[in-house]
Amino acid sequence: MSVLTGPLEEGFKHHQAGRMREAHQAYTRVLEQEPDNASALYLFSTLCLQAGNLDRAAETLAKSAEIDGDNLDCRCNLGFAYMQLGRAEDGFKELISVLDRQPNHPLANLNIGKAYLEEGNLDFAENHLRSVIKSDPKSADGFLTLGIVLSKKGALDNAVAALRRALNMMPGDPDAQLNLANVHLAKGDEDEAISHYQHILDLYPENVLARYHLGLAYSRKG
Repeated sequence: MSVLTGPLEEGFKHHQAGRMREAHQAYTRVLEQEPDNASALYLFSTLCLQAGNLDRAAETLAKSAEIDGDNLDCRCNLGFAYMQLGRAEDGFKELISVLDRQPNHPLANLNIGKAYLEEGNLDFAENHLRSVIKSDPKSADGFLTLGIVLSKKGALDNAVAALRRALNMMPGDPDAQLNLANVHLAKGDEDEAISHYQHILDLYPENVLARYHLGLAYSRKG
């Protein structure tokens, strides 16, 4: 992606700060004047992904990738969007095309790892996620997803270690907290699990999954 200037830079700053409406307005202004601006298309598509608008995200990413074939992150996100839309073959095709050019690309390996996780192919998922962590030891999402894979494989102690690494990098993340709590519950560490579930609910009182599993943990304690 090229260096950002003007309204695009302004939109990106809003985006990073979580001001999605302002980011959307800035990206839209750029695209109204420059509909083939690959960077604007890519950034706009990330908003669509975050909003769950997968069809629009895939459409925009495909256009951006066609214009700027060197933006490998764009192709990674396109592959992820296709996966979420149920177009697994198209998704793998995009992600493999990235790995053909850059075998250790963290985002491509992360997205393929997540895809294999969803398919239940845990060994392949683990291999790709370990590649993510090897190339990017600060990938919180890599450690989080690896922890989920390891927990499903029954390697609970290793899952705890991976999830703790994820939490060290993003302490308030409810997904990391929830998965770590679930692993402790599976290990029979009810008190540790309750502590994590309660922490989630202190931050996010409406988190239904945390409240449900907290009830399970108390039930197991009798």
